[in-house]
Amino acid sequence: MLTSKRIERSHRYILIERLCTKSIQLSFEDYSSSQVSGFGTELVLETPAQTQWAVKALAQLLAYNILLAHGRFGDAERLDYGARVPLGGPINFDPACALRFVAIGRADHYEATFSLPSGAVDLLHLVGITESERDYAKIHGTASLIELLHKTGAFPVTNPARAAVT
Repeated sequence: MLTSKRIERSHRYILIERLCTKSIQLSFEDYSSSQVSGFGTELVLETPAQTQWAVKALAQLLAYNILLAHGRFGDAERLDYGARVPLGGPINFDPACALRFVAIGRADHYEATFSLPSGAVDLLHLVGITESERDYAKIHGTASLIELLHKTGAFPVTNPARAAVT
């Protein structure tokens, strides 16, 4: 079951998508502390206002991550910190929007990892990026791009109306 949780923080919205699956019922004693819970990740996207495009974009990325986990893209790894993902179009589905990729970074305004009895979970913070920003990250690394976006106010909130910072 796909669920979306909205958390309003002052003027922005945080969307967390999660896939709830339960194939085997285990008691808490059956879990090893070294395990990860489920895929071990949740996807997070912050927007300046409540919007449906963010839920749709997260659902697409979640589906992509599931396909990665099941080997549908060969040996490609599941989504993780530092990844850059092409969206195949504008993040908000508006042709005028320049954000056509996402970068995955670690947020510094909330805990990026938490533990459940079933194991650890990392919160992968997504931010929309432009083609020129993706190219910058190819040369300098995603962490460097996230730092630049943070300095210019384009991280952690994804604003589809913003211009490129590179």
